[in-house]
Amino acid sequence: MVDGGLVLSLLIFRGIEARFGVAYDDAHWTLGLNAAIWLGLALAQLQRMGDLSGLLNRVRAVLAGVFGAIGAMAALVALTAANPLNNGSETQHVLGPVLINTLAAAYLVPALVLLIGAWRLRALDPRVRKAIAGAGALLALVWGFATIRHFWQGGAAMPLYEPMSQPELYTYTVVLLAAGAALFYQSLARRAPGLRKGGWS
Repeated sequence: MVDGGLVLSLLIFRGIEARFGVAYDDAHWTLGLNAAIWLGLALAQLQRMGDLSGLLNRVRAVLAGVFGAIGAMAALVALTAANPLNNGSETQHVLGPVLINTLAAAYLVPALVLLIGAWRLRALDPRVRKAIAGAGALLALVWGFATIRHFWQGGAAMPLYEPMSQPELYTYTVVLLAAGAALFYQSLARRAPGLRKGGWS
């Protein structure tokens, strides 16, 4: 899984570079793909810890912490300073059509790495798995919001200081209502009160 994720991230990076002729080191998509690679390496160390014991296990734990910290820092910069919703510079313009663009590389790819990792690493402490899944969900939410913004505003007018149109606001409302209904349905199907609260909120 990890090797496939690394290869996919590198292929996406090279594909964007070849298609648009840019490879900014501080672009949101460069940071997001770097985050996906490092977070994938951290999750791989956590997965392999169950096969070892003693000193080697502690070494893997340290490596997971170092790799995870590097990945988290790259993701944090992609979410803040390099976020097209916050930064209107040319280096942060969204490239590509809706859904298949640099937003997916920046936020959806690392989100999937974290969510799949949380799902697969069943031997981890439940609190750690929830934290990993929560971080993945946050990245996925940012991707969803930014994707709607991109659909209505285009790749060069993403910053939130640009005014929102009425159709854009309606789209957010519809998506939130649909997400709430889906959570409420899942709470009934799985008898999970936590999901029910999330659906009502």
